[in-house]
Amino acid sequence: MMNNRIKQISQEVWEWSDSQVYEGVDEFSEIWEAEFARRIVQECAGIISDRIGPKSALDILDHFGVTE
Repeated sequence: MMNNRIKQISQEVWEWSDSQVYEGVDEFSEIWEAEFARRIVQECAGIISDRIGPKSALDILDHFGVTE
């Protein structure tokens, strides 16, 4: 079961994906999954930055290959 924040991010990505151009269902799925993951990682890094420090947050972003 997902919590409300994950559902909200999922909905935001769904709405964002409506503005993108795709060449098929496979490309849509790939782009949607990548954007969803990127937003989850960025949100986690923001929490880590606030609680532990920006260096740890940058380590998380780097680990997942997410740029700000």
